[in-house]
Amino acid sequence: MLVARVILGIGEGMHWPMQSTFVKNWFPPHERGKANAVWLIGLMVGPAIAMPFFTWIVSTWGWRPSFFVLAAMGLVPLFLLWFYVTDHPRQHKRVNQAELEYIERALKAEAEEEACLKTETLAERLKSFALNYRFWLLTINYFCIASVWWGMMAWLPSYLKAARGFSWAQMGAFSSLPYILGAVSILFFGHLADKLGRRAPFVAVAHLGSALGIYFGAMAPDNMTAALMISAGIASIAIGLPSSWAILQRIVPGKAVGAGAGMMNGVANGGSAFSPVLIGFFIAWTGSYVGGLMFLVGLAVVGCLCMTVLTLQKY
Repeated sequence: MLVARVILGIGEGMHWPMQSTFVKNWFPPHERGKANAVWLIGLMVGPAIAMPFFTWIVSTWGWRPSFFVLAAMGLVPLFLLWFYVTDHPRQHKRVNQAELEYIERALKAEAEEEACLKTETLAERLKSFALNYRFWLLTINYFCIASVWWGMMAWLPSYLKAARGFSWAQMGAFSSLPYILGAVSILFFGHLADKLGRRAPFVAVAHLGSALGIYFGAMAPDNMTAALMISAGIASIAIGLPSSWAILQRIVPGKAVGAGAGMMNGVANGGSAFSPVLIGFFIAWTGSYVGGLMFLVGLAVVGCLCMTVLTLQKY
């Protein structure tokens, strides 16, 4: 089980920088909010379906069949990527000339702006963003997003069942609610960020909404109110996901975006892997789930402060 999980993590680690490079290769800068929103929506739709679906499978047939179902589902994107996706628009047989000219004209203008930056060697690529403090503010922001995300993914079912007394069926339904709301948030705010031409304010608002939702959910005396508030708090995180990646694709030069995305995602997800452990520590230390939830509220506040700096700089 551990070996399989490590292999899955290695594969997932490859996905993020390649996906960010793909978006930068295929979409003009003013369309990347929507483009990132479309692929990031899988992060919301997946758990929204998986929570009730696999709760039903495990409660009906046990845990083993759920792994066979997941293995079969994993073959679907493999097929789609192999036969329908190319690295660049010019390589794709179904791209018409007008679309190709529209994409390449916008990318050419962006490449001319980045031409002064040396990005031929690995050292030059790393230097192009690693010495930029804005990149590290963005990375801290993404670490906070990932920590809240993975922390709640790990602890929300337990919180709803143990602390709030929901049944298995209720737990499955309420565990999926944040991701249903998040899917709507990703699409709407990804499009709105493109329309307004600003991204950082949306990420700051995402953290603020997350902090408020989780805080008031933890303090709510009524179980239903608590579940709804925490769901809204988790869904708020989705507001900042497409904009975070669009800011990265603006800050990091084209030839270095794979390295930049890999570093941001690696640092953020590597650090956030400890989030569920720390939540458990604070629960044990305070004797209440509230302690663990307040830890997430604190991370959301840190992320909000980082993105407020970029908001003031008109990102």
